[in-house]
Amino acid sequence: MITEIAVNSGRSTEGQPDDLENRSRRCNLRIVGIPEGLESTDPIGFVTGLLTELFGCSLCQSQPIIERAHRLCRSTIAGGNTGGKPRVMIVLFHSFQDKEWVMRKSRDELVYKGNRLGFFPDYSTELSRRRAAFQPVKAILFQRGVRFTLLYPARLRVMVNVMPCSALMNRHTVSVGLSVTLLN
Repeated sequence: MITEIAVNSGRSTEGQPDDLENRSRRCNLRIVGIPEGLESTDPIGFVTGLLTELFGCSLCQSQPIIERAHRLCRSTIAGGNTGGKPRVMIVLFHSFQDKEWVMRKSRDELVYKGNRLGFFPDYSTELSRRRAAFQPVKAILFQRGVRFTLLYPARLRVMVNVMPCSALMNRHTVSVGLSVTLLN
């Protein structure tokens, strides 16, 4: 059984600015875990070299074109990020296909100079909040060994047995319903 769950199943115009923002970010990629200062003054060259080192010669059919690469938030020199964790790096690819190729290749655990790296799509703050609302439910599903997928924008697809079934519910109904169903 496959069940899809949406946080906001109603279509309205209130989400259009958020949708436009997310569409404008579709070629962006967030890289988490790169130590501070490795990119020096050439972040684009650094990311190109990083991708070549991580994925080797199989890097796309040709070298991906990176339009822009930068860190988020303020640097430690400017008084920001005193927590010790490296800041997230945002990379803008010229083509969506190159970004998707990197996302597919990065599903395995990647380590660069002793640091574990994570590659994630770049979503708006609002959409990130909506997707994060599924964390408790996803944790329960993972513990129970139930297969699931978080679809764009904020829909949870749950695969139970093999019988197809589709239902749309809001997040509150889902968390209560899944908790009862999975704990019994």
